[in-house]
Amino acid sequence: MRLSRFAVLVPTVAAAAVLAVPTAHAATVARTLPSGVTVKVTTQGVDHFIDVTGTAGDNKILLKIIPATGNISQPHIGVTDGVTTFDTKVNTFGTTGKTVITVNGVSGNDTISLAGLNTVPFVRGQLPPLVYKQATLRTGPGNSTLTAANSGTNLLIAGPGTNLLNTCNGRAGDTVRGDGNDTAQADSQDTRTGITTLLSCTPK
Repeated sequence: MRLSRFAVLVPTVAAAAVLAVPTAHAATVARTLPSGVTVKVTTQGVDHFIDVTGTAGDNKILLKIIPATGNISQPHIGVTDGVTTFDTKVNTFGTTGKTVITVNGVSGNDTISLAGLNTVPFVRGQLPPLVYKQATLRTGPGNSTLTAANSGTNLLIAGPGTNLLNTCNGRAGDTVRGDGNDTAQADSQDTRTGITTLLSCTPK
């Protein structure tokens, strides 16, 4: 039995319709700081993704709030290597989308901290406003210190070495992962694996 020309065209038209579904436009800005630390900011719709990558040496990677001054009408998230600060242009307040931060120290004795994104002192029973939705801090071989801010959900992952992981921020749901020779200062509700020493936690 021969199929009509119409019957053959129907699935073809349907397939073309599926392929024509639009995807969200993404824009990426990248910057390499003098220390070799690279920062990549990807904006997709109302969402922002900040990816920071260190070097094989000892890195200092700090994220902080750049206040609204002059032509900056809203506070922004800044990334500094201790000398040079890069303005990501990502607003920290009043946005409808989410901001996701990922920092990879690669290796070496790294200091990676989001403490500069703390917005207000910790008040028991009250949560500070969200600067970011989720943050992942990771380090490779070396003796490093990783510090979360009191915003969003934080995942801290230590590589081989003697590391200090700090999620003592008053927010439940953070996770610290060590390799069995690490120290953590974390809230009692946080998830802790591979931690040898647990320090007392009093959020500030």
